[in-house]
Amino acid sequence: MADSRAKAVTSELADLTSRANYMLDIIAGVRDLREPLGRGDIVDVASVATSITVNADGSSSSAPQALTVGATSVNCNLEPFVNVLIPARDDLQVANGGWARGVAREGMDALRNSVDSSLAAFLLQSIVADLSATYVDNPAADSLTSADILNCKAALLDQDGASDLKMFVGPFGQSSIANISGFIPNYQAAEAGRVGLEMLGSVHGLPVYQTNSIPRRRTVASTAFSDDGSTLTLTVASGHGVEAGMPVSYDLTAGTSHDIAAASPATVSSVTATTVVVPTVSAGSGGAGVITIQATENILVDCRNGVYVARQQMPVAALVKDINTSGSALQLSMIWGRAGRAGRARSLLSPPASA
Repeated sequence: MADSRAKAVTSELADLTSRANYMLDIIAGVRDLREPLGRGDIVDVASVATSITVNADGSSSSAPQALTVGATSVNCNLEPFVNVLIPARDDLQVANGGWARGVAREGMDALRNSVDSSLAAFLLQSIVADLSATYVDNPAADSLTSADILNCKAALLDQDGASDLKMFVGPFGQSSIANISGFIPNYQAAEAGRVGLEMLGSVHGLPVYQTNSIPRRRTVASTAFSDDGSTLTLTVASGHGVEAGMPVSYDLTAGTSHDIAAASPATVSSVTATTVVVPTVSAGSGGAGVITIQATENILVDCRNGVYVARQQMPVAALVKDINTSGSALQLSMIWGRAGRAGRARSLLSPPASA
């Protein structure tokens, strides 16, 4: 029989889940995939890999076109969890429900914010990044303008089937967008009961949501550097997500000879799968350091076509005995997965700390 404390938390989670409106829910809700049955479950989304031909007006006959029908597979192999020690003395608080309500709310917030951060990182480093800044708008991270928003929107809508575009911005991205004359605040009081993200408003017809899960000053580890007096080349792991035109700073792990200050970042000249190239600092070479992208990486997503997420509708709550204390451990977990096609999300950079 389940512990009364786990039951109390599960009851609270059911209510919170019914009102959940995190980044994952907003994207998943547009094209609701089936719930994964367990970790590692594959959820397939049917897709047609060939373009359908439209016969010219006046054509009297045509052989049926052979189509290649495939599937985009969402591998639900991710299962983040919260593991919280519950001392025995806290059992006394179950009766009035205060303990369960607090743990459920804080645990769900922590779990779902972590999932949103992972989803944002996936979009930026797997869907947006292509080493040519094809899917990055305003790479210099200047203050946003209407032209930046409209160009980003147009580039996404220029693809067949694009619809249900939604924009996710960081707190400083919000301050930048709010200064645009086309921004319309959201005055819908009905959203007050939701848990997670509220829609800030819209800009040029795009719904805008603010979340701390959007990267600001994202860091990328560098294993070595080499400066030939013309350019400084930083060696990084593949999947770094840095693009040409981005402003970056650099901090050596040992020493300061080739540091690039955050107050005066360098503009990335070019990138490869494993290098980031910026203007020279001084001739020399050395070891590890950290690259910091001096920007907020806001994301515009085509939620209808090309970006898919599947997840357990409600986090699972379990209570297990902690053998090292007289208490127990409350575990909250959620299985989920994501997949997407290149170009179905775009990054719109804005300043990292001011509008």
